[in-house]
Amino acid sequence: MGGGSVFLNTQPKQLIINDLNQELITTYRIIKNNPCQLMELLQENEKKHSAEFYEQLRQQEPEKLTHLEVAARFIYLNKTGYNGLYRVNKKGVFNVPFGKKEKAKLFDKKNILAASEYLNNNQVEIHNKNYQELLPLIQKNDFLFVDPPYDSEKSNGFTAYTANGFTRENQKELLSFLQEAEEKEAK
Repeated sequence: MGGGSVFLNTQPKQLIINDLNQELITTYRIIKNNPCQLMELLQENEKKHSAEFYEQLRQQEPEKLTHLEVAARFIYLNKTGYNGLYRVNKKGVFNVPFGKKEKAKLFDKKNILAASEYLNNNQVEIHNKNYQELLPLIQKNDFLFVDPPYDSEKSNGFTAYTANGFTRENQKELLSFLQEAEEKEAK
């Protein structure tokens, strides 16, 4: 899914969104089911914004947080970290430095409510699976938008969106997956 800009801009009536990033998927589930609580927590985080608060949240272990806290942390770190990057180390720990923004603008109320309304008023499935597990769900004329990490041999080598990275072999597996989807007459 990446950041979700493609489906949020095209807004199909029926879709499956999927990403391996559990924090991203948790965030979309919270936007769908608890947008008002999320915005309340984000407002609190805006008031606490500082380099020290950033480090405090960065050091938190997502598996020890509520889903609401995971979503608020994810958005805060994304909006206040260096260049809006999302990156983890080999242990799966978020490791982007503070972005040195004096003021934090974490959300737009209208956008979060619109996204929540869209997710609730359409046939939207939200998954946190390996993309290969979705092949049985793909049907003729389905449109697939795939947002894999950069090819490590043709970029700066950055593939650390997950603890395991995305290797050249993973790129080949993705090609095979897309060929199988094409055989099912997906686009």
